Amino acid sequence: AYASPIDGSYKIYIMNIQDVVPRVVSEGSQQGDSQPSWSPDGNTITFVRTNADDGKDLYVTDVKTAKATLLRKGSDEYPKYAGFPQVSHNGKLLAFATDRMRGMGTQIIVFDLASEEERRLTPTGEWYHRDIQPRWSLDDKKIIFASNRHVPSSDHANDFDLFSIQIDGSGLTRLTSDPGVARDPALCPGGNRLLFTSTRDQQTPYETEIYAMSPNGGQQAR
Repeated sequence: AYASPIDGSYKIYIMNIQDVVPRVVSEGSQQGDSQPSWSPDGNTITFVRTNADDGKDLYVTDVKTAKATLLRKGSDEYPKYAGFPQVSHNGKLLAFATDRMRGMGTQIIVFDLASEEERRLTPTGEWYHRDIQPRWSLDDKKIIFASNRHVPSSDHANDFDLFSIQIDGSGLTRLTSDPGVARDPALCPGGNRLLFTSTRDQQTPYETEIYAMSPNGGQQAR
């Protein structure tokens, strides 16, 4: 699943990696659809639709019918850091990032897809703190995410590292102390390795590499 502006505005497409034939599964909008995230059963895709106010609305689309349904309206002071939807492996919960215009930074929210109740998972911080890119552990008991909540001031707001937190809000743990920027966490299907990007060996602008480590932190290999 991926986002493409091939028809003018960004829409969500899916493509079988064997026959490489794309099929559109969202109608798009003037501002565009992005950040597709598969459900565990492969029947739906959650994605972000940018609204007229630059807010990041959360939608879910049926892969067969391409019918999209609004899950949550976006209302963020810093919409650049909002979104990043991820459905839990049991298909019951949705994690995403938002600041809800509260002036306490961007936090990870957990949304119950059945009851439609949401709760803030990560602690509030300074206005420039950003908790983004949540990823569920294999047992859905923990979320790994990228954050700059360790930085002392807004001058260092682009310095991200990886953190983890239990689904009940306890056990906030910093996993990396990267000399560069660590982002884009991704767990291997077996759950025993955590991949992420890092700029620690950057020689030219925008250069990044992929590293691997245990989901609990520790030794890292390029």
